[in-house]
This record gives sequence, structure tokens and C-alpha cells, in this order.
Amino acid sequence: MRMRKHLLLPSSLFTCFLVFAVIAVSGRAQTTASNEWTWIGGSSTTPNSFGQPGVYGTLGTPAVANIPGGRDSAATWTDSSGNFWLLGGEGVDANGNFGELNDLWEFNSSTNEWTWMGRSSTFPPSCEGSTTTVCGQPGVYGTQGVPDAPNIPGGRWGASHWTDSSGNFWLFGGKGLDAAQNDGDLDDLWKFDPSANEWTWMGGSNTVGSNGGQPGVYGTLEISAGTSVPGGRDSAASWIDGNGNLWLYGGAGYDSQGNYGQLDDLWQLNPSTAKWVWEGGNSTLPAPCASSSPANGVCGWPAIYGDLGVTAQGNNPGSRISPSTWTDSKGNIWLFGGLSNIFSSGFDFPLVDQYDLWEFNPSTNNWTWMGGNNPLTCGQSNSEGECNQGGVTGILETPAISNIPASRADASSWIDGSGNLWVYGGSESETPGVSGGGFCGDIWEFNPSVNE
Repeated sequence: MRMRKHLLLPSSLFTCFLVFAVIAVSGRAQTTASNEWTWIGGSSTTPNSFGQPGVYGTLGTPAVANIPGGRDSAATWTDSSGNFWLLGGEGVDANGNFGELNDLWEFNSSTNEWTWMGRSSTFPPSCEGSTTTVCGQPGVYGTQGVPDAPNIPGGRWGASHWTDSSGNFWLFGGKGLDAAQNDGDLDDLWKFDPSANEWTWMGGSNTVGSNGGQPGVYGTLEISAGTSVPGGRDSAASWIDGNGNLWLYGGAGYDSQGNYGQLDDLWQLNPSTAKWVWEGGNSTLPAPCASSSPANGVCGWPAIYGDLGVTAQGNNPGSRISPSTWTDSKGNIWLFGGLSNIFSSGFDFPLVDQYDLWEFNPSTNNWTWMGGNNPLTCGQSNSEGECNQGGVTGILETPAISNIPASRADASSWIDGSGNLWVYGGSESETPGVSGGGFCGDIWEFNPSVNE
């Protein structure tokens, strides 16, 4: 997340733990008791603030010793065989250098072995000793719409990702490197066929442009057009609905005018046509975002909550970065938390880690505010102070209508076989009662049928 990416190191250690912990839940649940974690692999320590180097082994060959280097904000998928895939992120290569990765990995949960499946195990020589994220491999785009073995997205973090009904992986944008190794917010769309191990560049630009990101091309609301494409962005929310369509919401990026800020636009992609449709939200940021220096350097749209539990056409979660997301058994979309703006009055754009819960019905394109705080109760202030909430923990393992996780962004989330929603961890830029914020280590379950 761009606004505070390096304020709370070491994020690599945090995310390494999450990767294996989540695998433990999904891949080894049958060998453990209820509510128990299993450490499956990887190191329990880091040599420095950036993380452990990767052990790549031989391309395409699984091995017990193989392991991706420490990283965060990677793109992940699950294939039709239940194997876990990982691409890129911000982290460490085989030589211990730090930057934006584009290596591709597969993890077999039945053997607990990683396989390095593509791209370079190291950064370019110019990245030697790098301590910034602007170092990495450029993308190899090939011809749009044509799969080819050399094709692969450039190094990136914060990309949106989906697995379609045919088992193909989709990737959009993120903060990373284009074909010319320029760093910025990308708007490229990719499809990966795991059976052929080939990438196809499906849309968007292969360059970030001179402004650090391509502007969005919105077209007409709710009308499909081959020319429509979301602006370059990172840290957006993404889902798949019950009909197999891919959805994208918000993130940090560029509006239709090429202005940078926190977005609240909603997009749908039909994977059979690879065409984007602008489905809701704003095509432009608030007017002060066009200024070279808004009051605190960030701006976006506040949420429109309406009444709790009441669906309405005008409801909208507002600009949002790195929320937790799920799709329930009915095909409805859920969103929890994330970093967002409280209000936009004049040049005042305070950012807040939210703990509000939303449901989206893709058949009606309407949002419903389902729980959590309405941050407008924080009140308007000319300061940049945070207004995060401590949540209500209640009694361990006991559901209650008043329970709510503390405000957070960047949490891990998944849905279990019973349709319950789960959230683990995340970060707060300003934890109530704790100066400077920190990382959360709590785990929560939400039952959407009773809203508890």
C-alpha cells in the first residue's frame, strides 16, 4: 500500500507467516484439531528487515528445499487441483536483494513442496544492494491476445487477481515495472493457463506513461465497450461473482483525468470477452485531488452509508485501499475494512483504517452497509489525525451481534466450506491506545446468515 508501505517493517516476516498459515488451514486441516495452526514450512526468523532469500532449485522441478523469498503483497491463486500459486510481490530474490518480484511459484499441499515455475530468480545486476522497491525485472508482453512461453508480467506488488471457472488465472495492474522497466501503477490485464504454463497479455497498456500510471477510460456507465479499461492502480479489492464475472473496486491509482488518489470506482470483467464494464462509483477524484499538493497528500471519496442493513442505490463504501473481501454462496460480494477517506471538505482528506462491513449484490449493483462504525461520527477536523476504532472482541469463540474486529487494512481473508467468512491479522496505521499503530494477530469468523 503506497501511503505507508515501509512505515511498519518488517512486513516480510508478517506476510511469510500468513502464506504458510493460510496453507495450513486449507491444505492440512484434516490432520489438526479445530482452531489449531500448523507451521508447514519456511523460516521462523529473518536475517534482516527485508526477509529470507529465495531457494529456487531447478525450474519446473519440485523439491523440499525450495522456498520463495520473503515478500508481501503477492498475487495468489488456487488451481482446479487445489494447488496454490504465487506471483511476485515486494521482497527478496535468491541473492538477498530487495525489489519488485515477478517470479512464479506453485505449492503442492499434498506433498508440501514448492516448484519454481517461471521468470528470473534474481533481479538485474543494477539492483545489487537495493533497498527500494523500484528495482526488478520488466514485463515481457508479446502480442496482445496471443499466449507465448516467454511472456510474463513485470515485477509488481498489490495486483488484483482471480481464478475463473475454466481454471485460468487473471491478473490486473499493481505497482510495478512495465515493458521498458519504468516503475508505476500498471493497468495491464493478463491471463495465465496453468496447464500450458503460458501467459497472455489481454488488455491495458504495456507502459505506465509519463505520469506514473495510465488514466482510466470509463465509457458509459454499465455499458460494455472494448475500449474501456480501469486506470493504473494497486491495492484494489477483487472478487468473482456467482456467474463467473471478475470484479474490481477502488485502490490507489489514476482517474479518467490522470489525477492520482484513492479510487471508489467499480468494474466488471467478462473473462470470455476480456472486456471491462464500468459499473459504479466515480470516474474522477474530488476537485482538490487535481492540486499539486492537497492538504495531507492523499484524497478520495468518502463513503455513503445510508441506513444500516438497508440496500439503496446511492450507497457506496467510498475510496478504499486493501480491504478484506469474499464471495458468499449466493454470489454476493462482501467487503470489510481497508484504508479510506472520512470526508472531503475543501482540502481535508484524513485517512482511516475502517472496520465497516459491506455487502454488494451484483445482480442489482447495489451496496448495503451491514455493520461496523460509520466513520462520519469521528467528526470533521482540519488535522491529519487518525480516527481508527478498537473494535469489540466479546468472549472468545462466542458469537454476538455487537462483536466487530478492530479497524484494519491488508488482512488475509478466506471463506470456509460452510460459507462463513474469515479474517486474520492486518495492519493499523494508528491503533487506539498504541502510538504509531502496528500489526494485528487476531483471527475472526463471520456468519453472514445471522450477521454475527
